[in-house]
Amino acid sequence: MRPPPPSRGARQGPANRPHVTAQPVTSHQLGQGMERLFQLLAPTFGPGGSHVAYKDRGKSPELLDDSATIVRRVISLGDPTLDVGAMLLRNLVWRVGQQAGDGGVLAAILCRALFRGARTLIQAGVNAMQLARGIRAGQEAVLAHLQGLARPVTSEDQLSEVALQVTGERALAAAVGEMRFLLGPTGYVRTESYVAPYLEWRYIHGGHVPAQMASLHFYADPVKRRTVLAWPRVAVVDGALEQASQAVALLEAGLQAGGGPLLILARRFSHQALGVLLRNAQAKDAPVQPIAVQPKAVAGDLARTLADLATLAGATLLGDGQIRTPGRARSQDLGRAQRAEVTQGSLILAPTREQQAALAPRLEELRRRLRQLQPESEEASKLGQRLASLSGGMGELHLGAATRPEGELRQRKARRALRVTALALESGLVPGGGAALLHSRPALEALALSDPDAQAGVRLLGQVLAEPMTQLLGNAHIPGGLVLARVAEAGPDATYDLRQGRLVSAWEAGVLDVAGAVEVSLTAGISGGLMALTTDAIVYHRHPEESLEP
Repeated sequence: MRPPPPSRGARQGPANRPHVTAQPVTSHQLGQGMERLFQLLAPTFGPGGSHVAYKDRGKSPELLDDSATIVRRVISLGDPTLDVGAMLLRNLVWRVGQQAGDGGVLAAILCRALFRGARTLIQAGVNAMQLARGIRAGQEAVLAHLQGLARPVTSEDQLSEVALQVTGERALAAAVGEMRFLLGPTGYVRTESYVAPYLEWRYIHGGHVPAQMASLHFYADPVKRRTVLAWPRVAVVDGALEQASQAVALLEAGLQAGGGPLLILARRFSHQALGVLLRNAQAKDAPVQPIAVQPKAVAGDLARTLADLATLAGATLLGDGQIRTPGRARSQDLGRAQRAEVTQGSLILAPTREQQAALAPRLEELRRRLRQLQPESEEASKLGQRLASLSGGMGELHLGAATRPEGELRQRKARRALRVTALALESGLVPGGGAALLHSRPALEALALSDPDAQAGVRLLGQVLAEPMTQLLGNAHIPGGLVLARVAEAGPDATYDLRQGRLVSAWEAGVLDVAGAVEVSLTAGISGGLMALTTDAIVYHRHPEESLEP
């Protein structure tokens, strides 16, 4: 409906001019908008699909190879009646990318097919609410079937094949697959960029935090600025080591604990305390060899960083407001590490086996919290780094390319592949290329709903499940009817390999999809399609706020 006209005598100025207006939206308009955006997404479904976008004249073009990035670049179609459907699909694709890292186009295909099929049935007289009830019942049956179809990851080669679908680069996919397989689903991988063709990776055992040596004289190798300690005692102070007596107390605690290397971590060291520690460090016959290190904040929280380091080493956190101050430290307040490495800018602390076992309950609690967060959220990033520091699973992936845009693209691909492979470890793998959904159609045959309109929804969902493989084959200019029948008849392990152009076993050929990503895409696609069917009116803003975040 339209807004009421202004009363007599009222001035239609900026202050009282209506900013929004509610207008009916037809299913035809929704479908047109969804179709326009879908035409941009569909070509990317399959090997090698991508778009090139020019942000600005004079700048390098941007290669758009994933659905979440593509839809972020589409702010408006220029027509409010088309924007309704386009923005609905845009938000759906973006949310799937946030949750699973991949599968946005799959969700769009399912949403579009469901909407088109359901609209035809409703126009023919089928009850929309009963139709939706049948679709929801079918969704639960398919999700249960997918979980039974999934197999756990058994090798890094399987993860490399999954990563290859995201990166398109065999060498990068192999690196991602190896790192994720060895580090586990919660292992933290830091990517670093280089302006040159480059690919290298390394693993870091233990906590890895930014840090600096309190004095260059503590370095065992002043040229390379590196010190390695074997089985050091560890003291952690949440505060500054201000007085010489505090440094003496820590040295005495180290002596009572048996002597040897003593790693002291604190926010700051005064000249008096530093002088005491340096004299003992430089005395070759000193029973305690101290090293003073100042950790820096991880994710902007130095207090949490120090607390995590204390947990990692099994040390008592010392300082004002803690159990004890550093001036009253005891031998039992000191922790122990298997190895500590201090370089220019970082501290690596490897825990003992005993401490790793004691950390297990806390690690599980952190993993539970991490699974409840959006992968791209700031809180998830912080928690992931903390979890990796405590669990001893960290890695560095060094990536470079000939140009900066190409390097940024490789960075983006690597981060997506790391997220997708982490989900693969948690949820398992299913036959790829749309085959998992195609093989789930028999689960719908067991559903017998009393209402004929609800049963029509079940049948419609069965047709929709064939759309992803049909779209893949269509993109490769392969007639889909005969291939679909052959894949369905060949059994639940079969799929069609577009690169080889033949029917294969998904597990032998490595044509696999992540079960969790398929489930997220199915749920989102059905939810989006049903939402579009039940939308009767839309609120238009006269001056809508445009954003790259859907």
